[in-house]
Amino acid sequence: MGGVFVSLYVLKFLDLECKSQPMNKVIKLFALGFATCFGIYFFNKSLSMVATSFISILIAFVAPAYALIRYFQTKEKHVLIFIIAYGTFLLSVVLQIFSWMVYNVFESNHILFYGMAAENIFMLMAMGNKINQTVNERLRFNRKMQHSYDQLAKVFYPHQLSLIESGGELENSMPVGIDRACVICFDIAGSSKIEGINKKEFFRDVFTECGAIMNANYSGEHLMCNAFRIKEMGDGFICSVGFPFKSPHENIHQAAIELSNDFISAFNEIVERYDPLHPIYCSVGIAEGEVEAFYPKSKPIEYDLYGRGIVLATRYEQMRKVILEKLGLAGNMVILQKEVYDHLADQGPYQELCLANMSLKVRDNEDTAYLYYQLLSEQNELNASA
Repeated sequence: MGGVFVSLYVLKFLDLECKSQPMNKVIKLFALGFATCFGIYFFNKSLSMVATSFISILIAFVAPAYALIRYFQTKEKHVLIFIIAYGTFLLSVVLQIFSWMVYNVFESNHILFYGMAAENIFMLMAMGNKINQTVNERLRFNRKMQHSYDQLAKVFYPHQLSLIESGGELENSMPVGIDRACVICFDIAGSSKIEGINKKEFFRDVFTECGAIMNANYSGEHLMCNAFRIKEMGDGFICSVGFPFKSPHENIHQAAIELSNDFISAFNEIVERYDPLHPIYCSVGIAEGEVEAFYPKSKPIEYDLYGRGIVLATRYEQMRKVILEKLGLAGNMVILQKEVYDHLADQGPYQELCLANMSLKVRDNEDTAYLYYQLLSEQNELNASA
């Protein structure tokens, strides 16, 4: 039985458990041979002893020989120590036999025991090195996993990571289907003409601050958040309120207005901090409509939204330039679709614009007769109207 355990130990220690390893079957045959000898022992002791000795001699030479080959392939320190351990034991066996039967030049009859003791010491060293290697591999693996998790956390919401971690599918981590939402389109006006500041850092700071505002009140359990960022362009972004995340506000139209005010406040603070050569303004278009959330069938699988609500929010924001030109004004501007305006408790800050009187039409919403806007030149005006 000792031979069986030795064979299995060699199998484990030299990482031969993979069935594709050629030595896997050889070592298993040795283990089977030792087990067979153990069974024969009860019927024919002499045959069992002879067979056991033969198999022991084979494994005593085959295992170190293969370990030597493996060491040159992998350069693993514990394999080298394994070779030294078995080599020490084999050398002690040879010397003891010579002492007893051949030259009888050694006075000690305990060479074999010394060899076994040395082998045990070397094997303990090999096991320690193997354990240390395993621990280091696990630490490296954990660091890689943590790094991967940290990078995925930049892309996915915490509840998505938790679902995937528990064995769930990515496609089940966010709502899909059609629903109504208030969509906000935010744009920095005349971004190509901005001078005197680092535009890349300026945009990054604006979008980072606005992103934090969107992600406030996040709850993975209730799928709730201030807004969901649909898309970020070079100088603007689009987000939705009410779907796919539920809004913490009962009135999604009012929630969209409050978010827009927060976006503009953050924008003004960053503009003041950068102190550009010329004034920089932003505009916001808000529209209500259907949006559809989906996961594509082809890879890479990326959650996305599309629909009329997104198109309309973009169209209303694009009205900024023509309206300001006709009014001869400049400043930060919020433009509302009539459906959004009608749901507001406080409509006072917004002015009605009859599109027909100015010979204007909203693209993709030509039937609408009115839109509503608020012009905000300074941050204190926004705070006064909020």
